[in-house]
Amino acid sequence: MAYPTNAVSAAGHSAWYSYAMVVQNTAGFGLKTIGSFSKFSPSSTRTVERVREVLNTSGAGVIDMVWGGTDTKVSLEYTQLFQADIFEALGFNVYCLEDMKFAFDIVESFAPPGAAPGSGHVLTYEMCVASSWGKDLDSGGTKVIETMEVEVGRVRGTRL
Repeated sequence: MAYPTNAVSAAGHSAWYSYAMVVQNTAGFGLKTIGSFSKFSPSSTRTVERVREVLNTSGAGVIDMVWGGTDTKVSLEYTQLFQADIFEALGFNVYCLEDMKFAFDIVESFAPPGAAPGSGHVLTYEMCVASSWGKDLDSGGTKVIETMEVEVGRVRGTRL
């Protein structure tokens, strides 16, 4: 997969970085830049078990830490200003969560502007499956905010 070369700037902020996010539908619907999302929040969790020494005279001290598998999820928030809905913004021709019966990949590309090669990175969130969807309409009716939770099968990282 070719990584994105365009970046979504941090316009209006004094940040030194820029991001580009694209989504690849594994059903083959192509690569689409999704920089118009108002929130992109990846998070990872995993369980950690403490191995304790049971017959220790000074107490059950921790002698090792064992970690389990990592679970990753991505939260998306999309502000709809008379544009496409969140499914269309992701590049899919579906209109509700029930019809989304396929996985997709999200590619997050981070590169400081003007930086030397190797100073940026690409994270690919593979086998993403939407697990929840919601919509908020404000009282003025001028904007619609849609949210989506995405369960991630695997995360891979590379240097730019």
